[in-house]
Amino acid sequence: MIRDINTMVLDDGLELHHIHTDKFKTDMFGVYFKRPLTDREATMNSLLARMLKRGTKTYDTAQKLNVKLDDLYGSIIASSCDKYGEKHVLQIKIQFPNRDRIKDENITKEAWALLMDVVYNQLQEGDGFKAEYFEQEKYFLKQDILARINDKASYASDRMIEEMYEGEAFSVNVDGDIETLEKITSEELWDHYLELMRMSEIDFCFIGNVPVNEILVTVMEKESMFAELRLGQFLLPDEDFSIIDREVKNIEEPMDVNQGKLVMGFRTAVNKNNDLYESLMLGSVILGGGTDSKFFKNIREKESLCYYGYSYVDKFKGLLGMSFGIDFDKFDKTKELALMHLEEMKNGEFTEENIENARKKVVNSLRATGDFPNSFMNFFYNQILSRGNFDFEAMLKRIYMVNKETIVRAFENVTLDTVYFLKGKEE
Repeated sequence: MIRDINTMVLDDGLELHHIHTDKFKTDMFGVYFKRPLTDREATMNSLLARMLKRGTKTYDTAQKLNVKLDDLYGSIIASSCDKYGEKHVLQIKIQFPNRDRIKDENITKEAWALLMDVVYNQLQEGDGFKAEYFEQEKYFLKQDILARINDKASYASDRMIEEMYEGEAFSVNVDGDIETLEKITSEELWDHYLELMRMSEIDFCFIGNVPVNEILVTVMEKESMFAELRLGQFLLPDEDFSIIDREVKNIEEPMDVNQGKLVMGFRTAVNKNNDLYESLMLGSVILGGGTDSKFFKNIREKESLCYYGYSYVDKFKGLLGMSFGIDFDKFDKTKELALMHLEEMKNGEFTEENIENARKKVVNSLRATGDFPNSFMNFFYNQILSRGNFDFEAMLKRIYMVNKETIVRAFENVTLDTVYFLKGKEE
């Protein structure tokens, strides 16, 4: 169970978030660096996330670092980047056994000390990172970016967003791009690393069975590691989620594929801060969120037009997306029925049973995020960015307040912006 939740401001742009819970066998620290979303930032941060685990001045090889993790009862360090609306976030976490289970009072402090060493005590060679590690991680990141195209459904969704938000930060891919990557030098990445430490909004997060006062003392014991570097922070404004008055963009991309991918993007004028957000979310579930949805029952089962079909909402940008896997000649009919079902949502053509089924699905999904520390921390941090706090019961209350009237209001301004079709090459 969750005992308490606390947020404390440690310095300008530096906060500690603490969830005291005895639900898990392991505890977890996370450090999150919030950055503006640009091609350069996304590429630099993605490469840096890989470099952080390669070695520190204390543990100058991955092998030595892993030995230290083994000494800490098999603790795990992971780093990655995520895209939250128009913010790019580099995160690095350490998961370790709770002290009461292993009877070691020092494990929490030792885990935090190791995480701080990985974050703030990176291995340097000359004016940059160690050349061998840098070239290896640069190569691996390039292969991952190239491999995006292998998952055609994900690729099509990314391409729709690139086209729909062309000229907006939201169009940038979370991993960056190869053109930017190939120009990065080890020295430039080191300079970016220092800037990240000095000029980012930073969140320290803890989830586990240790009281907040002890975690605060543990974090502040290492204050000198980050306080001396702090120079300021980027201003990260909220996303523009307004509806743009323009003609629908229709994009067709031929590729050697056996199945077409139809992805449509809609602007809603409803995002995370809007009172209608939960209504939009539940409406999306009614529309295309599972076996009870309109898409599944009608487009997939009744009409046999698609192999899969679903809808989704991006809470930061106010995007409603629809995605279908179809035969190439089913494009027109699938699009027509999807838009018809959207109109049904606007007209209130759904039942109280539909609403209740969607509500149960959303609530069960939310509760399931608390099954594992890592997924819970990701969800917790998403909520921090969404509404500035974390109150699970308040979140559930907003979901239970959704009704037919609020769903219709949430959908009334939904406007088709972009249609993207990944189709087969013509003979």
